[in-house]
Amino acid sequence: MQSGKNSSFKNNLLHFGLCLMALGYSVNLYAQPCVTPVNLCAEEPATFTEMDQAFPVNVGCFDAQYTAFFTFSTNELLNPGQVTISVSSVICSDLIGPQDVYAVVVQATMGDCNQAGYVPLGDCGSGNADFIFNSGDLLPDTPYLLILGTNTDPFANLCEASVTISGPAVDIDACCDGQIALGDPWLMSVIGGTQPFGQPASYTWYPPETLDNSASSDPTAYPEETTTYEVTGTVGNCTVTDFVTVFVGPPINIPNTFTPNGDLINDLWLLAGIQRFEGVLVTVFDRWGQQIYKSLGYTQPWDGTNNGKKLPTATYYYVIELNSLDVKIPPITGSVTLIH
Repeated sequence: MQSGKNSSFKNNLLHFGLCLMALGYSVNLYAQPCVTPVNLCAEEPATFTEMDQAFPVNVGCFDAQYTAFFTFSTNELLNPGQVTISVSSVICSDLIGPQDVYAVVVQATMGDCNQAGYVPLGDCGSGNADFIFNSGDLLPDTPYLLILGTNTDPFANLCEASVTISGPAVDIDACCDGQIALGDPWLMSVIGGTQPFGQPASYTWYPPETLDNSASSDPTAYPEETTTYEVTGTVGNCTVTDFVTVFVGPPINIPNTFTPNGDLINDLWLLAGIQRFEGVLVTVFDRWGQQIYKSLGYTQPWDGTNNGKKLPTATYYYVIELNSLDVKIPPITGSVTLIH
């Protein structure tokens, strides 16, 4: 007879939950108990809508009758640092008003459900609105528990919140943004990923077209334009990403003025970086389109003369053809002002 009553109660509870769903409410009939903690990944919010009324926890600065459990793993860095826990959208109240939600990070040295082995890391966090707190320093490649709790009966009142974890300890670290000239290589790197069974961490870089090895931890990039590379790796059971931006400037530096007046200062039209283009062709024209200078290889920079005669102060126009197999761009055109 008792069994029939329990069955009837469960059916009524399920029916109540389905009715709430039909009205547009989200329903969670299960807590996050210590035996099945919810996995947290960097920058990915997780929501709890019910505490485990059967598992009070009292450890260090944390003391709560009703609890919910989350888990996360650190990366493989020797000193991974800390994590920041953000608890937001807190709704927890009873007959006397808003009630606090408590939080702590622990290392579970004797199993997730044996609080005798809980080692708290850093201070606790708490509040009846949004709050943020930091863990203590963490060990590399190690699982941890984040425990949230209240002293508000979940059968009588609602408690829910959104939890986000962030920080260098749960992420990968890609390096480094840089500035190169078109055609130059740029070496990138990434550290921090983990891999099961003691294997080296694996990464994937995107876009792969201008990389020598898109699966390497230290690929060399050959971008033809400013490019942001995204690298993906794993930390514990999480997929995480980081970014490196390589800014690509012109292959040569072209000054827009020079002063060939014989004072040995800025007397030549010097084109920085042009030496690596042995087959470059530089041609200069006056405003009427007459060619007044031409050089293949640019071993002798233009000194502001035409056939040995000084040219007047004026604006001249150039076309520079790199003629390179490595840097495939249209001819570079522009103007330079000669000033005496």
